[in-house]
Amino acid sequence: MKRQGHITGGAFGLLTMIGMAALIGSTPPDRVPKALERKPPVVTVAGMPLYFEPNQGQAAPEVRFFANGSRSALYLTNREAVFALREAPDSVTRSIVRMRLVGASPAAEIVGEEELPGKSNYFVGNDPEQWRTDVPHYSRVRYRDLYPGVDMVFYDNGGVLEYDFVVAPGADPAQVRVQFAGAAGMELDATGNVILHTAAGHLVQRAPAIFQEVAGSRVEVAGGYALEDDGSLRFHLERYDPRHRLVLDPVIEYARFFGGSKEDEILSLAVDRDGNAYLSGETSSPDLELTSGALAHNPAAFQTEGNTLAFVAKVDPTGTKLIYCTYLGGSKTAVGHNLKIDSSGNAYVGGRTEASDFPLKNPIQARFGGGSDDGFLTKLNSSGAALVYSTYIGGSEYDQGRALAVDGAGNAYLTGITESANFPTKNPLQAAFGGQQDTFALKVNAAGSELVYSTYIGGTGNEVGHAITVDAAGNVYITGLSNSPDFPTARPFQSSFKGGAGNDVIVVKVNATGSALVYSTYLGGAKNEESRAIAVDAAGNATITGYTQSSDFPTAKPLQANFAGGSNDIFVTQFNALGSALTFSTYLGGSGGDYGRGLALDGANNVYLTGYTDSQDFPTLEPFQDSYAGGTADSIAVKLNPAGSALMFSSYLGGSAYERGRGLAVDSRGGIFISGRTESKDFPVTKSLTNKFGGGPNDAFLVKLSER
Repeated sequence: MKRQGHITGGAFGLLTMIGMAALIGSTPPDRVPKALERKPPVVTVAGMPLYFEPNQGQAAPEVRFFANGSRSALYLTNREAVFALREAPDSVTRSIVRMRLVGASPAAEIVGEEELPGKSNYFVGNDPEQWRTDVPHYSRVRYRDLYPGVDMVFYDNGGVLEYDFVVAPGADPAQVRVQFAGAAGMELDATGNVILHTAAGHLVQRAPAIFQEVAGSRVEVAGGYALEDDGSLRFHLERYDPRHRLVLDPVIEYARFFGGSKEDEILSLAVDRDGNAYLSGETSSPDLELTSGALAHNPAAFQTEGNTLAFVAKVDPTGTKLIYCTYLGGSKTAVGHNLKIDSSGNAYVGGRTEASDFPLKNPIQARFGGGSDDGFLTKLNSSGAALVYSTYIGGSEYDQGRALAVDGAGNAYLTGITESANFPTKNPLQAAFGGQQDTFALKVNAAGSELVYSTYIGGTGNEVGHAITVDAAGNVYITGLSNSPDFPTARPFQSSFKGGAGNDVIVVKVNATGSALVYSTYLGGAKNEESRAIAVDAAGNATITGYTQSSDFPTAKPLQANFAGGSNDIFVTQFNALGSALTFSTYLGGSGGDYGRGLALDGANNVYLTGYTDSQDFPTLEPFQDSYAGGTADSIAVKLNPAGSALMFSSYLGGSAYERGRGLAVDSRGGIFISGRTESKDFPVTKSLTNKFGGGPNDAFLVKLSER
């Protein structure tokens, strides 16, 4: 008994890391006065197409090519295509569906076609023999002569996975037969689609498009699937011309979006002088049991279910090409919290890891210090394919590298969190652990071969260093938070803690030798504050942003003098070079909750910031999105003049669910880059290679703005 269906369309969406789009500017609301008469910024959101990686030892031997994401993965072997589906990013529910090619030749040649410019590099585990570098990316994979005269081609079509059976003139399409295994049930619906039921959702194989190219024109051929008694599918065709090539074009789609998870997030962003964007953060790595019982990814590379790796990715200035993606990690979690680029294009990433087998090269500290996490500091060469150095930084308790900076000579500076009384110090200005949790400041020489200095900075309570930068003279600036009444201050603007049961902001300047505090100060009001980003200009003025809950937060020459209400307002504050006075300090917010997360200065000292808000009356000017889109938060993009006295533009950026802007960078050509996360299926994207929300609780985004 055979059942037959007919032709329709469809799409199978596999995870892509970020989406690309352009937003259309809109008219600013009348309630906001114009500081300048000019057009709003032009916005593009960067992304890359789906790609296939050949197995060069980073996967189990039977895998020839793979494309993967956090909730879905595709593995191509000699005789089957294997789909791994996950119900939710943090769910253990996983379904494996195998599309077996019945009667296919096991000797079919499988080749990558249309090589893309990007490369992948895997520095996972501490055995260099298991590392894999310069792994190419392809947009197509072809099975040659899978059946006599029949090729099978998997390919990317604008971020969508499709595959064709290409039947040569005179070859028999009846040879092609596929069988699905691993689904709880399968049915052929009234429109000719095959529905596969799995614990992770429905996998739908749409009815095929069947056509021939005749005299340069596409000629449709009537036909569809026939479901055999043994559960296999073949193609039934009505009349066609066997003298011409025949294409059988099935399309697979999921019944839900499959995209990034809460463990796949861009946490930091940097831009080089050519406008290439660099991203770092964390990504979960799905594994898959194949017929041999081996993991689809090499156990030396991806040891555990849902393991999280740090990553560094480089994207070209158009946002459409992935130049490289390098993974860093071991048998347990690794997260890249912060990223910087030097003038030669080398990438420095700092973060935390739970792995005692994190990849090391010329390490200052060769052993995992203990506790739940150690910090790490890694330098990649300009191609992302080699470790220049990689080292642990930590003691016997919890340690985390939160932020880093790099000077013109290639020295690296790190700050973060330590709970270790034996954190590695050298020439410290504070030799002893202060209390429950300290921040720290350390400098590593350009070769990565030694600590120049390393010191605690903290009191008897808790400190976190969230951001760090360095000036041309080598002075280091750190900002974050403290709830210690005895945080070490020096020539402070605010000498005492005011935060009550919350935190105050801290701002610290350490001299170039690391031997003394130039200044160190609290900043805050009676409630809770937290600083998240810092930038310094050529005169040594330090600008910070974050959020405050205090109606008495210190202001100076404010753009917005008063706390607007709600849970939080953003603050933007600039200290003079001595730390003795505020050049300006202002609230920025509406009647809801507003959070500052990323900040940068351009060559003219204009101030750019991003973050997120749930205020429907957040102050806007010349916006490309003039109203709050809904949900729990929208991202924001803001530019202030150098005096902090006027908005130059301010805009929402979001969809109907939730957005969080985190990273921000400005290039020398006026490009403004913002990275973050979105839960919105209608995040405003157009003109895109990958313009569909990937699913899960969130996707990452990378936005580029250009001022007209």
